[in-house]
Amino acid sequence: MVAKAFATATMTLKKYTAGSEIRYTVLQADTSTPPKYTAVGFVVDNSKVTDDGKEGYTLPEGTTYEVGFKTTTRFGQFWDPVLNGAYVGTTKPAGKDVTGDANFLPLPCHIEPLDKPSSQYPLYFLSWKEVEHAHTRTFNNPWLMTLRGENRLIIHPEVAKAHGIGEADRVAVETENGIVEARAHVAPLIHKEWVGWVRGFGHWALGRVAKGKGAHDGWLLKGRAEIHSGQAVHKEAGCRIYKVG
Repeated sequence: MVAKAFATATMTLKKYTAGSEIRYTVLQADTSTPPKYTAVGFVVDNSKVTDDGKEGYTLPEGTTYEVGFKTTTRFGQFWDPVLNGAYVGTTKPAGKDVTGDANFLPLPCHIEPLDKPSSQYPLYFLSWKEVEHAHTRTFNNPWLMTLRGENRLIIHPEVAKAHGIGEADRVAVETENGIVEARAHVAPLIHKEWVGWVRGFGHWALGRVAKGKGAHDGWLLKGRAEIHSGQAVHKEAGCRIYKVG
C-alpha cells in the first residue's frame, strides 16, 4: 500500500457501511465547476474522521490515508457498484437499458456460455497460456522452443479410448467455425468434458522458428468478446475430435 497526505481544500470522504463496520473512501476533487470527485484512497484510522452531522466527513490536514486498490471505492471489492447501477437501472452503459440483464450482475456468478457443447459437438474446447511462452511473441525464440515447441491436444484417457486415439496420434479438432489438426497428448490432466492446448502456436508466417509449429486455435473460435473485460473468449467452444493419422 502507498500512503499519502489528506488535503482538506480539495478532498472529502464518502462513508460506506458494511454490516456493523464503517469505512471511509477518500475522494479527490477535480478543477471543474462544480467539482467532480474521484476515489483516491481509504481511511485507515476512523477515529480521525470528523463528522459535521450533515453527512459531511473529513480528516485533519495532512492526515495519512492509503491509496488502496483501483476500484470505485478503493477497497478490495467483490461487489461492483458500477455494474449494480446498470443492473438495477440507475445507469445506462453506452445509453443502453440493461436493467435485470444477468450479464451485469454486480456479484461474481455463473452465466451459461453462448457457445457450448451440443449433440454434434459434445466436448468443450479451451486454450490457455503456460510459463514457457508469452502470448504469441516468444515463439521465434529457439531456446524457449526447445522447452515447448509444440502444443499437443490434451485428451483425458477415457475420452481418448472412446475415440480410438493414442499418444502422439494425429487428431482433428472440429467446431462449427473450423477444423484444426494437432498431435494428441493422452493424460488425466484435463476434465473428461474438455480437450485443449496451449495457446499461441500455429504461426503461418513471420518467423523461421515459429512457422509451422503446433496448432492455431483462432480457426476454432467465433471471435466473441467477454461481456465485462472485452477480452477474447477462449473457453466456450463446443467441439468434436477424431483420429486422422
